[in-house]
Amino acid sequence: MDKYTKRKVAAADAGACLICDRRTVVVLHCAASGDWFFCCDLHLQDNPQFARPNYSSAYHDACRRAAELADRLAAAEKTNSTGWDSWLGRLATSKKKPAVPAKDGAPAQDQDKTEDKDEKPAKVTSADLRREYESELATIATLRNKPTSYNLSGVMLTARVERRKRLAARAEQLREEEKAYSNTDPQQLLQRYHFPELPKR
Repeated sequence: MDKYTKRKVAAADAGACLICDRRTVVVLHCAASGDWFFCCDLHLQDNPQFARPNYSSAYHDACRRAAELADRLAAAEKTNSTGWDSWLGRLATSKKKPAVPAKDGAPAQDQDKTEDKDEKPAKVTSADLRREYESELATIATLRNKPTSYNLSGVMLTARVERRKRLAARAEQLREEEKAYSNTDPQQLLQRYHFPELPKR
């Protein structure tokens, strides 16, 4: 009931914004209740007390990937930094394998080198991580500017529901008044009310 879809109308059909009364072509429409109102695009972007955007799953996936890339980038920059502390850190984290005697008579060092070559994945540089991180940020920026679905805040939703109730009650009252007026007989009105008469000569 609080899910509103953003649509645009023609410039000739533009109406006053609900918040600032400026003319706008952006309309928020709720398919469930049939409620709609004009609202500036700016109010949808900067006012979380008014409406919160429903972002797509692609946006949330991009945010998660960007956070992972930021962590990997920070770790890569920390390990690639120069200085005494980073050198000691790399020395402590490097794994030295104990020499294992060879079974087939080959020297143990050669076997250790071949195992290292097999286990070593392709090294990703911090520049590659930085490029990938910036592309994810660009993706997030484009997806952030394209939401089409919004949830109204509790205060706004309550105000819209109360307005619909007031309009429905007023329409019902007008219908009852029209029905009462149209069902009245003119002779009955003359009998019920005393209208002044003109003096006769």
